[in-house]
Amino acid sequence: MAYIRLDEVAECMLDAGAKKANLSIKDMLIRGALAGAFLGYATSLAVLVTVQTGLGIWGEQ
Repeated sequence: MAYIRLDEVAECMLDAGAKKANLSIKDMLIRGALAGAFLGYATSLAVLVTVQTGLGIWGEQ
């Protein structure tokens, strides 16, 4: 496994953040809607599994 230096990771994070900060309003709205849809799907799936199995999210009863 290749070792990645911490300063390289931080630089990549800063570059990604700067790129996202310069997105158009249209792109931000699309990304926000898709993120909300993915969160809603994941939550629905978690609730469905909890109800059907009778187990809690952490396996508790």
